[in-house]
Amino acid sequence: MDITLDDKLSALQQISQQKLVKILDTIPGTKDLIIEQQLMKILDSFVGVTVLKRYGVDKIYKMEEGLKPSSSQRIFLVSNSLIACKRVLDQVQSEISLIGRPHVEVCHHLLVMPFVPPVLYLSLIHI
Repeated sequence: MDITLDDKLSALQQISQQKLVKILDTIPGTKDLIIEQQLMKILDSFVGVTVLKRYGVDKIYKMEEGLKPSSSQRIFLVSNSLIACKRVLDQVQSEISLIGRPHVEVCHHLLVMPFVPPVLYLSLIHI
């Protein structure tokens, strides 16, 4: 029995979903997921909103300036670019300076997506 490209891509999607679900499951309570815009379609290709909600994601935001998440658990999902990571750090720093109250606990989690070089991506398509 030959394994088709669709089978391989489906397996990659399932592995990606399982890894993300495992991470979400380790973070207690409700969470806000803040996603870099260029990753939204990628995330949607392997995990749906229903699955995210099942594992405690309350709201999903596009990463942008002036963001005001509502949950005390914030998960940032960004690419591995220095600019994207700097935006997250700026957001976290601004939230910390605004909160500044010791009795308010906000937890920030950063998930950095690995870079897939175009050559590797093209190789996967031709397998």
